[in-house]
Amino acid sequence: MRIDEALRRLRMEIGDPARSFDTNSIGDGMTSDYDLPKQNIDDTSLVVTITNGSVVTTLTLGQDYQLNANQGFIRLTSPVPFGAIFSTSGKAWGLFTDRELRQYVEDSLLQHCQGRTVKERLTCLRLRSLYL
Repeated sequence: MRIDEALRRLRMEIGDPARSFDTNSIGDGMTSDYDLPKQNIDDTSLVVTITNGSVVTTLTLGQDYQLNANQGFIRLTSPVPFGAIFSTSGKAWGLFTDRELRQYVEDSLLQHCQGRTVKERLTCLRLRSLYL
């Protein structure tokens, strides 16, 4: 099983589905820090744009803004121009980010499998013959 599939199943079991959000703010020419309406942001789904008149500019993570995914906080490298519309849309989880869950899964694998080896792989048919 791949890690992505394990994370999907784990989210289903703990009841932590991704939820969508959208925000719009009007720029004042000075503000560059924005709180998102959610925490635990999926940074792969986040779209950040500035609409100034008829020009729509899509911002790039790392170059145009920094994201604190756990806290749901964006810091732009330059303020949104006066009267321009700052928009964000994406998905967020209620409990954990993918990065956090991935770390928990990897840690648990290390704790349970450290130093163990498999000498022989048994199929279900072989197991039945041993125990029945």
